[in-house]
Amino acid sequence: MQAIYNLLGKWCFSRQQDWEQRKNAKILVFTVVFALAMGLALAAIIRLMYYHKK
Repeated sequence: MQAIYNLLGKWCFSRQQDWEQRKNAKILVFTVVFALAMGLALAAIIRLMYYHKK
């Protein structure tokens, strides 16, 4: 996982220090994962409500 943080940090935050690149890459990864999880949960709730028989 550290290799992904290093690569993503160098690619997205190239003008920062190495430790700042890794920190910001971790924040970016966790934010994207959290947003995807919330989006999937919301989609599941909407689908459940839409196909719920009355």
